[in-house]
Amino acid sequence: MSTNPIRILIVEDEVSYQLDLEMMLDEMEYNVIGIVDNSEDAMEVIHSQKPDLVLMDIDIKGKLTGLEIGEKTAHLGIPFIYITNHNNREMYEKAKVSNLASYMVKPVNPITFESTLDAVAQKIIDEQKNQDFLNNKGINLDTQNKLLIKHNKLYHLVQFKDILYVEASDGYTYVHLKHKSLISNLRLTDLEQLLPPDKFIKTHRSYLMNIQFCKAIDPADNVIIMENNKQIPISRAMKKKIMEIMNLG
Repeated sequence: MSTNPIRILIVEDEVSYQLDLEMMLDEMEYNVIGIVDNSEDAMEVIHSQKPDLVLMDIDIKGKLTGLEIGEKTAHLGIPFIYITNHNNREMYEKAKVSNLASYMVKPVNPITFESTLDAVAQKIIDEQKNQDFLNNKGINLDTQNKLLIKHNKLYHLVQFKDILYVEASDGYTYVHLKHKSLISNLRLTDLEQLLPPDKFIKTHRSYLMNIQFCKAIDPADNVIIMENNKQIPISRAMKKKIMEIMNLG
């Protein structure tokens, strides 16, 4: 019986590799909630059972690739570990569109697999504990204009007004302040809900910007220049809304 609370979905169409992954996860005492070999079943299980982690092959049966599934379910905040034959930078960059936790190339070394799973699982557990902490303590962050961020095992109370921007990158969420940056266990979607919408704009799927620190907007290059000269991308989908909010539409 599994002793690890992390619920894992395997999406893999090679039977031999399905068995290999299931065996390794069983030895590591992880909880496998299902094994599917096609995109339709993968989408159904992801939406209905909401696993904590998905081990995803890229080339699978069905209408969608593993990458497309990752992109379509990114809003759910479920981390993906891609395990694939594609050993190239282009495919890795495409994988970043989803909530990429790791990218592994077959054949996977068992020790590398175990260390990667353990690191990702610990991050998931920390996120869940952090959310439970917030819920159980009942801190009304909105009225206090503060955000509780766990960083290096410490909880930091951060003023909204001190946050320049928030960035999601390589499975982590970075909260950039005036003089330092913190790695948060909360996802970008969680922070978007906690931060006041009249002060923070989602400019891109990976960025939240504090309006008061916007120094300039370059609509030709689709970037916002912050006071610290950091350039934040503007997605095509958000450009019109941002221009309207900034009274430039």
